[in-house]
Amino acid sequence: MTRWAHISVMALVLTMAWSCSKDRDIDPSLTDYRYDVVTYLGSTDNGMRQQFELVGRGDNPSVILEGIVDIPKGVLPNHRVLLRYDLDDRTSQATRRSIKAYGCTAIISDSIRYNALPLARYPRHAVRLRSLWRTGDFVNLHCQVEYTGKSRLFFLMIDSATIDADTVQCYLVHDPRTDSTMWWRECYASFHVGNVWRRPGCRALRVHITDVVAPEVPWHDIVKP
Repeated sequence: MTRWAHISVMALVLTMAWSCSKDRDIDPSLTDYRYDVVTYLGSTDNGMRQQFELVGRGDNPSVILEGIVDIPKGVLPNHRVLLRYDLDDRTSQATRRSIKAYGCTAIISDSIRYNALPLARYPRHAVRLRSLWRTGDFVNLHCQVEYTGKSRLFFLMIDSATIDADTVQCYLVHDPRTDSTMWWRECYASFHVGNVWRRPGCRALRVHITDVVAPEVPWHDIVKP
């Protein structure tokens, strides 16, 4: 690893709040939005429409999603994003769907890294883990982090000594780089792990996370089927 990931939480965090007064005030025509971590592929129709790849959970097939939505500044093709959308029922192709998009949010999008220093040298500040799941070659994470208003370090790192083991040890490296924290904010991240996951000898990724919600669970195994 040749550099640290300097990531601004302000740009990469999503806060979602919903409220309604009374059930009778709810418009029955409204539907629930879908929220998915997807890969931004780029634009079509002279930039009018955007394409995304929804990688299936586990090893399920991928679907290309296409719709009109503003892309956050700094997001480039192959970056992972959080997409809020509805499927267009008028399209029925199994591998390509039109969507009505309501928002696209930049998230932490990175590839898994290798440790260049002893593991103890890397900070592992606590998060509030919400979920951890794999879609194809990506490990995705939803958690809460303490808001600081400043850039931080946040990436997934392999213990290089275990790269040839059947269970590869990985660590969530997290450093807010300040002691002045304020409140907890939502955070999504997606890490490309294909170069490790596809190794013939790899049977599982063991992801170590310092989690204040369940400190008695120091790791989570993502196992090949």
